[in-house]
Amino acid sequence: GDVILKIDGIEVKSEPKFREMIGRKRPGETVNITLNRGGSVKDYNVTLRNRDGGKDFLKKEEATAVFS
Repeated sequence: GDVILKIDGIEVKSEPKFREMIGRKRPGETVNITLNRGGSVKDYNVTLRNRDGGKDFLKKEEATAVFS
């Protein structure tokens, strides 16, 4: 039920904008998120994590390609 309004003070008006703003950050960075929770606007400091819950970059899996 939370609605994200801002990230680091910059208004977020769409999901693509949200993804872009978060995508520019690195695991371990802290961002300030302003959200509407139950009609009340609140700020939270959130530390970003990788998909495994850590603060390190994950290595991209080796891509294999087939050429014919």
